[in-house]
Amino acid sequence: MNVLLCIGCNTYNVLSPLRGAEKDATDVFNLLLKAGEEYQSETSQLLLSPTDAELRKALNAAFPNGNQIDVLTFFFAGHSGVKASSFYLCSRDTDPERLSTTGFPIIDLFAMVNEFHPKQVNVVVDACQSGGSTFDLNQLLKPEIVGSSDATSITFLGACSSNQLAGENMSGGFLTRELVKCLTGEQEIQTKWPFLDLIEIGGTTSREVHKNHPDQKPITWGLNFFGTGRFARNPHFGLSETEPKFPVGGEFAQTKVGRQLQLKSTALWNESRAIKEAFDPRRLLDLLENVFKDVGADGADTIPFVQMLANTLSAKARESSDLLAPSQCNATCALFLLPRIQSETTKVYVREALREMLATDLNIWRELLASIKTDEFALCDKMGLMAELYYLPLRITKTLGWIGLGIVIESLLPELADGNDDVRLDLISQILERYESSFVAVSEAQAPFVYVFMEACLLKNKRELAERVANLYFGSLAEKSGNITRVETDGRTALRYIRSLGPQEYRPNDWRPASPLCLLAVLLRFGAKLKLETTWNLLALDRKFCSFYIPANFLDYGKKVIEEGMNYTNQIGFGVMNVSDFNKEFERGMKASFPPDFVNLPKEGAALCTIASLLFPDRLPIHLEQSI
Repeated sequence: MNVLLCIGCNTYNVLSPLRGAEKDATDVFNLLLKAGEEYQSETSQLLLSPTDAELRKALNAAFPNGNQIDVLTFFFAGHSGVKASSFYLCSRDTDPERLSTTGFPIIDLFAMVNEFHPKQVNVVVDACQSGGSTFDLNQLLKPEIVGSSDATSITFLGACSSNQLAGENMSGGFLTRELVKCLTGEQEIQTKWPFLDLIEIGGTTSREVHKNHPDQKPITWGLNFFGTGRFARNPHFGLSETEPKFPVGGEFAQTKVGRQLQLKSTALWNESRAIKEAFDPRRLLDLLENVFKDVGADGADTIPFVQMLANTLSAKARESSDLLAPSQCNATCALFLLPRIQSETTKVYVREALREMLATDLNIWRELLASIKTDEFALCDKMGLMAELYYLPLRITKTLGWIGLGIVIESLLPELADGNDDVRLDLISQILERYESSFVAVSEAQAPFVYVFMEACLLKNKRELAERVANLYFGSLAEKSGNITRVETDGRTALRYIRSLGPQEYRPNDWRPASPLCLLAVLLRFGAKLKLETTWNLLALDRKFCSFYIPANFLDYGKKVIEEGMNYTNQIGFGVMNVSDFNKEFERGMKASFPPDFVNLPKEGAALCTIASLLFPDRLPIHLEQSI
């Protein structure tokens, strides 16, 4: 019998909340629990932000009476710490000042291992100071246990050393993201054994994490008393017998790039399957980086393969429920070439990719326009009415942004104009008439979409339309005193946000809205352009921070982290008393920090930077201030 227990803790009563721990636990749980794999649902548990009592109850259930455990896998993502030479995992109700009484000591897990003697134990901890687990090894190294015939093999993988912090971003913990690559086959470990051992996984993940994040050095240790360990199925075992090479076209198959692509067949097949379920532009960009990183080819040699992958994957994306997924897949593949945009060959490819994207989206806009005219709930998810309080405003803003993108691209590259702006503007008007009450501010993720939409309205001289929409979003933001969520909010946090807007007795005591507010900065900038200084009162937003970021190099705009640039943050009531004050600060920042060589960015590059802001809404299309 194999047992799997995955724990992810985002929410804490005392400690600061995390962003990706629950996602990490869920991803690992789902990957290890796949049909035909090592773990079965009846012996597996997923706990999200549990209390200490709930964690201990789950561990107790993991050792059922009368059953010998072959493999026990324990995964934890959350806060942890070292105190008095002991290592503790932090559950929801852990108090860092009272770790010995409120935290879960790792030595308790080791004691259970000693008592119940599972044959193989795998422990993964994506948390700070996880190297501190070695402080408690004496519990496992007792002579009477090591020398026993039924001694347990145990392997531990921790995110960092005992004196280091474990990093995370919106995608999850750095260690877990590398672990997931091993489980999905994106990262090849070995091909000769049907199972992956946590020790060999630890060697690869530790190397990758430390290479990308030098301040974090994962640790792996193991006590192996019999045979080879088992953690997960090996996705690369027997691949040649079960799955064909990814097709790259006969004329390209024997080229250097073609051979490289076929070496990445597993990752490409995995993406072609995953994209049907959910399109993820970051996952696709990471895949392209991984596929082409060792090629060393220039843009001209790479473009045919990028185009081939774009066509293949966008065809798979048509099976997705997301209507925009096929065109966004093409746009993401084009965005991959942004660092090479100075090449004339790249410019030609990007223009054709944008032309195809605009044509695909136009068909979607026509279908959506017809649907909205016949069904007033066409944009709604009729199965999740409560969730629509949050997700419908996001969906509307996203739609406005992608509609506006077409107008912006045609302004940048007039040769791509299709003469169908009436369709786009009619759709915008219909959405506004049907869903005006849902034009509300709920998330920082709306900022780039509002930016692009507003810019499109000004390009088409639709000032009244822009003023109406701007007033709706600003009024909503002011009414709730700037209470909106961060980018990439998950369902649990979205529910907490909705509760934070309700009656006092239902509001979470520890709710913290997003800060600073890029959405507020966008609204204030366009409030100035629309001359709304006298109608917008900032008193309700007093002391709120608003921010915008100017990168040093816009060729980095598709990267997950844009490391070099200048962040400008202003506080309402402190130097910024009205829309005009902010506009002065904005223009001062533009003049001081806008890249001096920006004029060398081709229009195709400006279009890709705009797309990047919509695919990854943690950045603003601020380059449009100079491009148009």
